[in-house]
Amino acid sequence: ERLTVVLTGWPRLGYDRQHPDVLPPAPEAGGYEGMKRLADTCRELGYIFSLHDQYRDYYVDAPSWNPQFAIREESTATPPRVFPGTRFGQSKEGDIPFMDHWDGGKMSYLNGRFMLGHLAKNYQGLFDHGIRPAGSYLDVFGYVPPDEDFNPEHPTTRTDGLRERAKCYHWAREHL
Repeated sequence: ERLTVVLTGWPRLGYDRQHPDVLPPAPEAGGYEGMKRLADTCRELGYIFSLHDQYRDYYVDAPSWNPQFAIREESTATPPRVFPGTRFGQSKEGDIPFMDHWDGGKMSYLNGRFMLGHLAKNYQGLFDHGIRPAGSYLDVFGYVPPDEDFNPEHPTTRTDGLRERAKCYHWAREHL
């Protein structure tokens, strides 16, 4: 009688691809219409419908990709230090760390100051199609340490990064 449905793989190209630009929902899975039908059915059955979502990974093939918004490390001379470190085959181009381990391919990490804007944009796109998730699982926020960014245009401490993640949770609490 009680069930929580957490939909993964719903972004346009599937799981772990082109974040943070995930809309429209995967056409092969029914697109907006199919997701709305699933969300409505869950609500009718009394189930909680939530989305698995991601705003830290920043894929280079995402339409919004711009190295200006990717976190930068303090030095170009050191190996990448951003979590998860080199255990997943990280590399660095100048001071920007990259990883190419997940199915979506090459990615960096989005500065926390820009996460909320993408989250709000994506959920507004769902709301515009009548899709109202009851929750959002914001992947990696709970176990990946907050990032710091040494970009002089928008320097960010780990405390700032944690504060930005909290803004995403507060937005979700107010709007979902």
